[in-house]
This record gives sequence, C-alpha cells and structure tokens, in this order.
Amino acid sequence: MLFFQLYYKEKQKMNFLQRLKNKLYFRSLNKSLNQSRVLRLSTSLEEADTVGILFNASNEQQLSVVFNYSKKLSNQGKSVNLLGYFDTKKEVEEDRFPFFTKKDINFIGKPKGESAAQFMGQPFDLLINLSGQTNPPFDYIMALSKASFRVGPSTENTYSSDLMIDTKNPENLANFIEQAEFFLTKMTTQHEPIPA
Repeated sequence: MLFFQLYYKEKQKMNFLQRLKNKLYFRSLNKSLNQSRVLRLSTSLEEADTVGILFNASNEQQLSVVFNYSKKLSNQGKSVNLLGYFDTKKEVEEDRFPFFTKKDINFIGKPKGESAAQFMGQPFDLLINLSGQTNPPFDYIMALSKASFRVGPSTENTYSSDLMIDTKNPENLANFIEQAEFFLTKMTTQHEPIPA
C-alpha cells in the first residue's frame, strides 16, 4: 500500500512538472512568434533555390537517407543547409554538418545553441523537417524559422509547418521524401499583389 501511495505522489509531481514545462515552453514560443514577422509563401520544389533540412542525426540509417537527398537537391542546383540533432548529452565529434544536442536544449525544450539559432535565421525558400517525429525543439525551430515555406510530418502542432505530410510510418524517411516531393512538384504558385 505504501508503494502505491509513493508512486502516486511521484507521478503527480511529474505531471505537475511536465505541465509547468509545457506552459513555459508555449509562453516562450508565443512571445517569440508575436515578435517574429515572416512572410510565408507557398513554394514548389522547382522554384526553391535554398533548402534547409532538419533531421535526427542519431539514427545512422536515416543519416544516409538525408545525405543522399541533400546530394540529390544539390545536383539540381539548390543550395542545401543541414541541421542535425543528436539525442545525447555527450560530446559529439561531427564535422560534416552543423548540429545540436540535448546539451543545447534548455529546461523547457527550447533550443539554445548557436547552430540552431543560425539555422532558424536563414531565409530558406523551403525548410523540410526530416526527423520523422515531432518534439519541442524541432517544432520550435520550424515555427521560428525565417523560411518561406515549411514542410514536416503531420502533427497537431499546426504552427510548425505550412505543409504537413501524413505517412503510415513517419520513421520511413524515403517514403516521407517521396510524398513531400510529390506534393511539392504538384504545387503551382502565383503571387500577385492585392489591387489597391
């Protein structure tokens, strides 16, 4: 009986702590979104000259898919910038791309590292979240990015992407890329000023 009482009290503390973190996270995000003014424009894959790719670098198989896709886009004449995330607090030796780790995320889930800040400040024509998942640091970067058009996995956090792709298995990056390219190549965009 004592075990269940202790377990219940501990669970209540964790729920309170998680609710507090979530509240602080969304307060910070809303404040930053209110201060940020970015013109969002739908952009087809053909029209995009600069592409940013956000991805989970902890998974070696996914890493090779991201590199292959990055190379494909570069061969099409696009300027591609990568930002990887390593799900560890340990030091990471990586020189192929900029990255951030758990050490670069504050208590509430907000990225605080220089790599993430520089990536968010880049005015990409197209930003693609190839993480295959949704989590607070990725959502934060996507939401505050200066990118014109943002593509990511389907989530209830509609503030983080302009186009959400719902696949049966979001961890299957090859399928996600195929679906994203399908929709991005079908898009036609015409931006006309509103007559005065």
